[in-house]
Amino acid sequence: MASRRKSKIDLKWFDDYEFSWMGHRFWATLGNGTHDGSPKSPRTLSVWKTREMIDMHAKLLGAVRPKRILELGVFTGGSLAMSGLAPTLDKVVGIELETRPLKSLEDFISANHLSETIQPYLGVDQADRHTLDRIMETEFSGQPLDLVIDDASHLLEPTRLSFEALFPRLRSGGVYIIEDWAAGHLADFTANAASDTAMKRAVRLDSVKPLSILAFELTLATARNPQLFPRLEINRHWIRITKGDSKTSFHLDDFRLAEHYVDPFGLVPRLATS
Repeated sequence: MASRRKSKIDLKWFDDYEFSWMGHRFWATLGNGTHDGSPKSPRTLSVWKTREMIDMHAKLLGAVRPKRILELGVFTGGSLAMSGLAPTLDKVVGIELETRPLKSLEDFISANHLSETIQPYLGVDQADRHTLDRIMETEFSGQPLDLVIDDASHLLEPTRLSFEALFPRLRSGGVYIIEDWAAGHLADFTANAASDTAMKRAVRLDSVKPLSILAFELTLATARNPQLFPRLEINRHWIRITKGDSKTSFHLDDFRLAEHYVDPFGLVPRLATS
């Protein structure tokens, strides 16, 4: 058991796409021209990330040393499997809007006897606060999370709702990651949106509000309430927010981000309507 509590991820790259993670083979799909998420080998789980993003994920898990993780957005299941192999982990739960079976992930969980460690929930909307609360109670018995990773819809409203539901459930010093916040500003955003299940929630593409608005809101919140939001990091891949040990009083059911920043110039509404 002592060796399992070492925090460093054993990551070895064979080339820019195939790698070993804690002794298990994975295939980095993003950026290699394999757009359907198919791995190089049927024995290899695919991960919808680049090499750079996977390196960042390894460093994140080593730094946070999480016991309890919640991931929003599962896709092929590769990232969830990677988190499930983290040496400090007790449990990782993943939710996914799609309902299609994830056979490769199911086979991986079964072959490695990880049914108590990795728990996917399919057909769950990240904006469904009631279901998120129920999953938290069922899977974590109300214990605080160490890490939340949101790689789900990349839409403003669902992402903000998830943040408001889950950020209060982090432990002090816990980390909340919002991946692909810049997706709405990338050239291929429009093309990808047409086939993306989450995007179909928007009646018109021009009604989709980018996650950069949420990045701006979190910047304002960090300035206003550094005790609750002591650290905010933004790079081209993700937003990383650390939860502080704040004396700010709020109930788990009524946390609202807008109550933790001031915007006297009305910049947030202007961004949302521009």
